[in-house]
Amino acid sequence: MKKKTKHQKIKEHLESGKSITSWEAIQEYSVTRLAAIIFNLKKDGMRVESKDYVGKNNNGDNIRYTKYRCLDIIKDESQLAMFTDKPKEFKRWLDTPPKLKKGDIR
Repeated sequence: MKKKTKHQKIKEHLESGKSITSWEAIQEYSVTRLAAIIFNLKKDGMRVESKDYVGKNNNGDNIRYTKYRCLDIIKDESQLAMFTDKPKEFKRWLDTPPKLKKGDIR
């Protein structure tokens, strides 16, 4: 079994819908150059959003950090359903005739 690269681990993390910061990348994946991996992912066509934040560290000092998230996540489950093996039953609008209103002649 092939070991996953750091690039693959970060890509899967973002594709799962989670965001990531440099500190989280260091702790979870031992990735110290997250910005370089994000740059390569963008170059490969992945749409990644980066937002800058200001927070406080343990000493109370102001710190700046960037949080990355993928913009290509499919949130609509019905779009994913078309790729399942189960045949899907589609109902055409002609299968159910429109209801007649009072005064309609058809």
